[in-house]
Amino acid sequence: MSNVIDLDEMSPAEIIALADSVSDGASQRKPYERHVEIGGVSVDIDMRRVKDVRTISLVARVDKGDELAIVELFDFILGDQREAVIEQMSDEDGYCSAEDYMRFCAAVMQECGAKN
Repeated sequence: MSNVIDLDEMSPAEIIALADSVSDGASQRKPYERHVEIGGVSVDIDMRRVKDVRTISLVARVDKGDELAIVELFDFILGDQREAVIEQMSDEDGYCSAEDYMRFCAAVMQECGAKN
């Protein structure tokens, strides 16, 4: 007996269900997204944002000493995932350590291949 699946004998719904059952989630990511997991916190980073001119501008502001620009930079990189990251990093009382958040964001940038 063979383990070969005959797709000609399957309905479109059955084919979709089969594909979903073997999917690891990577196929649902867009080609420009990079999955990053650091310390148990997972995000899908839009690499277009990492390479965006606004990112370069924010990095330049940080390099010039504008310490608050780092928050804008990480907000831009994380996009709509920011609140989910903060929630995942928060303790049982709902507080997220700014130091831990900054370390996480720096690690995300490093994982994405961003230069210093």
